[in-house]
Amino acid sequence: MDKHGIARKLIQLKEQLEEKKAERSEFQGEYKSLVSRLKTEFSIGEVGSIEARLKDLDTDLEALDESMADIIQEVEAILEDIEE
Repeated sequence: MDKHGIARKLIQLKEQLEEKKAERSEFQGEYKSLVSRLKTEFSIGEVGSIEARLKDLDTDLEALDESMADIIQEVEAILEDIEE
C-alpha cells in the first residue's frame, strides 16, 4: 500500500471514529432522557432499580388478581342465592 492508500485508509478510519462518537453521544442522550422519564413517570431513581419495581408491580398484580377472584366467587354465590 502506497502513501496515498494509507492516507485514504486513515481518513476512512477517522470518519468511522467520528461517526461512532456521534452515535455514542446520541445514545447517551437517549439514555439520559429515558432515565429522566423513568424518574419522573415511574419514580425510579436508577435503571438498575427497574427490575425491583417490576417485581413489586408483579406482586401487586398477583394480589389484585387474587382479590378479583375472591370478589367474583362472592358475586357468583350471591347470584346463585338470588336464583334459588
